[in-house]
Amino acid sequence: MNYQTVSTVTKKYGISSRMLSYYEQTGLIQSQRVSGYPYRVFDDVNIKRLQQVVILRKLQIPVKQVAIILNNPDAAAIIEIFQKNIQSIDSEITALSTIRDILLQFLEKLEHITSLNLKPDFLSCDALLELTNPLYLVQKNVKEAITMNELNQAIEALDTYHAQESKEMSMKPEAAVAMIFDGNCRQAMEFYAKVFNSDGMIITTYREIPQDPSNPLSESEKDRVAVGFLQIYELRVKFFDSMPASITFGEAPFAAGNNVIMHLEIMNHEEAKRVFRELSQGGAVLEEWPEPFYAAFNGITKDKYGVVWNILGH
Repeated sequence: MNYQTVSTVTKKYGISSRMLSYYEQTGLIQSQRVSGYPYRVFDDVNIKRLQQVVILRKLQIPVKQVAIILNNPDAAAIIEIFQKNIQSIDSEITALSTIRDILLQFLEKLEHITSLNLKPDFLSCDALLELTNPLYLVQKNVKEAITMNELNQAIEALDTYHAQESKEMSMKPEAAVAMIFDGNCRQAMEFYAKVFNSDGMIITTYREIPQDPSNPLSESEKDRVAVGFLQIYELRVKFFDSMPASITFGEAPFAAGNNVIMHLEIMNHEEAKRVFRELSQGGAVLEEWPEPFYAAFNGITKDKYGVVWNILGH
């Protein structure tokens, strides 16, 4: 029979002598005194039990359940304990995932702050405060600190926040530079994509959108780009091919060099009309489509400073 001292056991299994004593007090293991040894020791049987205890504790099995497993030969009882712990771990994973999502919301707010003198103003957001209401201020053990009801409240609040944020983003006006070409829009987009190492080029041709039966397009015209998008650094640029029968903005013919305009897309068509009217004051309306099939309003105007604007309202 081999024996190991407390010092040897604690070093070998990486546990403290206090924890070893606790395991002994709870009846998981038992030390003994042997003639010739000045200290208490553990025999092979108890060393084997200790190995099992250490493994189960590393798997987050509570001490009381460890005792049941070691003292109960019934496999069904052990299976039930493992199943309950798996459910507990799943709940903890969900809780941690929710907390992670909330922290990501904080991070997103922080990424919009460029000042070096950072102040935690972003934490004053009411929506983010609502997200954290179900969570405790101190959480040493997530699965014990958060009940399933509180967790569901946090998840529901996070979903509501995401939905509201998506709605607000969809309602925000979108400003972009628009570039107009005469049939070579696709080639131009491919060129710019290569220059700026940009991927994710999106192109919709006239062939892919509803046609006007009274003004049919030729096969070559159908291949022109009705609208395209390309990300150039932080700028989302829109691209268009003008139509051969309408290669003008008002009375100005298409020409390389005057084919860059400002494009503004507004989710409120009344607001879009207001912006269009005010930009046109002192300038000149070039084109206006009150209710095109793709929007509630579309207009092109040149302001009093000579800048051309395309205003699209939904």
